[in-house]
Amino acid sequence: MATSSRTLATARPSDIKVLGSEVTYRPVRYTTPLVLSSGPITHVTEAAVEVVVENRAGQVARGLGTVQLSHPWAYKTPPHPQEHGPRDREAVMREITRRITALLSELPEPADPVRLGVLLHDAVPGLLSEVRRALGLVEEIPLLAGQVCLAAADIALHDAWSRAIGRPAYELYTADHLGSDLGAQLGPAFDGRHIGDFLRPRPRRRLPVLHVVGGADPLTASDASTGHVPLTEWVRQDGSHWFKIKLVGADPREDARRITDVHTVATAALPAGAPPVRLTVDPNEAYSDASQLAAVLDQLEPVVEEAVVYAEQPVARQADPAAAHLAGTAVRLPLVVDEGCVDARDLDSLAAHGWSGVAVKTGRGGQTQALLAYSWARRHGRFAAMADLTCVGAALTHQAALASWLECSVPCLEANSRQYAPEAGPLLPVRDGAFDLAELPAEGVR
Repeated sequence: MATSSRTLATARPSDIKVLGSEVTYRPVRYTTPLVLSSGPITHVTEAAVEVVVENRAGQVARGLGTVQLSHPWAYKTPPHPQEHGPRDREAVMREITRRITALLSELPEPADPVRLGVLLHDAVPGLLSEVRRALGLVEEIPLLAGQVCLAAADIALHDAWSRAIGRPAYELYTADHLGSDLGAQLGPAFDGRHIGDFLRPRPRRRLPVLHVVGGADPLTASDASTGHVPLTEWVRQDGSHWFKIKLVGADPREDARRITDVHTVATAALPAGAPPVRLTVDPNEAYSDASQLAAVLDQLEPVVEEAVVYAEQPVARQADPAAAHLAGTAVRLPLVVDEGCVDARDLDSLAAHGWSGVAVKTGRGGQTQALLAYSWARRHGRFAAMADLTCVGAALTHQAALASWLECSVPCLEANSRQYAPEAGPLLPVRDGAFDLAELPAEGVR
């Protein structure tokens, strides 16, 4: 009897088994706070997972994955009164990451990193329940927090897998090296298709900067306090014309004014002949329903509204889609799901409820979930945009390499560590409004 590709994987010589794994942590301090609708982020912990793998051909390699354990973003809500606050949440995320790292050596028979990544992903809900019981926590651990903690281990698997073969990862997502097609993860519409089918034949060498304007970032020199670089200076220095505006969601009039002010200031700061200013808005779940975002758009002058290309996650991740007015607002502006997507296999349902597309983010589930979400969007002609989790160091290089191989709906790279955490690691060079990616190492996932 024939067996569906969704239930059976074919062994490949490149399939890997984990021989050993470890996780280490380091503090990352933000020199300038990144203000979201949930409040400011001033510092986080970076988790770095290293794995040693051996493939069926006997090749051994080491891989690295890193992620910032951004508990303010992953949790969103204030701590429960009986918990002790952010330090407890950071400790919880460290423990989750430690347990996921320990699971790596317990994975079953060798497989490709996509299959292994899905196995790890599916183990996360049970692991979160175990951690909650073990630590005696009052509040539930959000699935998104588990997906952030998973990211470093998942990325390390892809990195080691491709290094064992001796080629960049993005050349290997084909039937020759993957044990099953995308139908195994994303359903019959993907039978016979592989991730590599949706990647560029060659990576881009330049990507426009998507500059973030945080909720408290100064726009002009007169607004700036000591040590804070105003938007005008960033624009003159980098030549950026794409901007992501973090909206706080307290008042539609204030949000509309902020969008207008960014558009006006950025346009004035760019030299004559520069491309027109383009904007995205990211309320980070600030609105109770998407009609509030529509109310913001209603107050914009036509030239400003025309400059707004898409919006990320305007409503809460757990919002009832029937009450969130997504479809009506999405007619005016693509709505891209971010915090509300913890499993790429949910994207069909999310789209049916009104979401236009998905934010592709390496810090939310790692390489596996990023590639599955991107492939889903490309296959269905949906909106896809790269998003950042203030990646630093190896995570930044990884994110840039991934972005260079993708054909997203907007050709931009958000890499805001240069704004908020420049001391945490090497930065990508910027020239004429774009990141220069020509010197990326082209090894593993980076």
